[in-house]
Amino acid sequence: MEVEGADAQPNVQDWDALGSLRAIAAFFIVLAHCHPPRAALQVGDWDLSWLLFAAGGVYLRLFFVLSGYLTGKVFWIGKYELTPGGVWRFWQNRWRRIAPLYYFAVLFLTVLLYTHLLQRENWGYLLQILTFTYNHALPVDFNRALWAVSTEMQFYAIAPFAVALIQKFAATPRRATLAAIAVALAVTLYRGMVMASDLQDDIVTYWYTPLPANLDAFVGGMLLNVWLQHPPRFAPRFRATLAAIGAIGLHLVTAYYIYFVEERNLPGRSADFHSPIGIFGLPLAAVLVFGWVIYSLEAGEAYRQRPAPLSFAACLQNPLRLLEALAQLSYGIYVWHMPVLRQIAFAHPVVASDKPFTLFVGKLGVTLLLSGLLATVTYRAIEQPARAIATRSIPTFPFQN
Repeated sequence: MEVEGADAQPNVQDWDALGSLRAIAAFFIVLAHCHPPRAALQVGDWDLSWLLFAAGGVYLRLFFVLSGYLTGKVFWIGKYELTPGGVWRFWQNRWRRIAPLYYFAVLFLTVLLYTHLLQRENWGYLLQILTFTYNHALPVDFNRALWAVSTEMQFYAIAPFAVALIQKFAATPRRATLAAIAVALAVTLYRGMVMASDLQDDIVTYWYTPLPANLDAFVGGMLLNVWLQHPPRFAPRFRATLAAIGAIGLHLVTAYYIYFVEERNLPGRSADFHSPIGIFGLPLAAVLVFGWVIYSLEAGEAYRQRPAPLSFAACLQNPLRLLEALAQLSYGIYVWHMPVLRQIAFAHPVVASDKPFTLFVGKLGVTLLLSGLLATVTYRAIEQPARAIATRSIPTFPFQN
């Protein structure tokens, strides 16, 4: 997401760290969906396979925290105003960035793979997909990863109202902290109600995918803008060190939990098993850690800086900027990776080997490669042209200034 205010400073960043976080999140989500094998990475007597068990849901929350933060930022720096015209332009911008690829993918995949959605008895399910109310749990087969896009679009619909509430009632760091605690408690209560009722039998639909279950991530990210209006209280090195320790620690803790507590991918083990730590603790920990990572990257002058233009020469000067190129493709990779996995990587052996780890690496590599190629084509053919449409070419009705 580009963030540019009318009063933005001309100085630029050498590296778009926030964009790079999207690339990292996309990689670990794909890694998780490739189902790493158990006991496949042995170093001496040590089983290190658990290090590969990334929590896809945790890294999705990184997307949501980033989305909340950047959505709020465009209002705080003045790119959009909280006026009817400003909010309408914000919605137009979000629509142009998300909807074109989403609808192309739905059309392409429905015609090519999910033709059953065209049958009359499934039109209601197709309507859910087209109206961004898809929640991963349809009784018919589809690209299940698209639930996150639906939840994201639902958040964009309410985002201007959330910004208005924060600026009115939580505009100071102290109030923002109280608001963050209140939202976290409300979401935790919601999760507890789900788990204490019959709804727990459909945990994905009611605990994992809906907007209420993810508001702590979206709103927590948005509230970062309040704290970032004030000078940072910690030295840059301390912020960066704590962010690195937190991010690495979160991955290790969640991977260990998935491998040894949930025992994921263990034959005979229910894939729906969750402990209280997984239900309540890890989702909140992810918001806290990723919130601090974003704060550490954006505190101080960085808040109003923009990354320098991305080019091949810029990547040669700073190889970290290659992550920015991947970040530009991250939306497309996310959209395409599940069909690629199910139709190619899972359906056909991609390497000639009888070793589970080698087969897994081949599956991961093919998925990233083919998803990246599809993402590149659709980025050039669909996303870029849609984003280049001038705002003035889209009617401002129904909100006229």
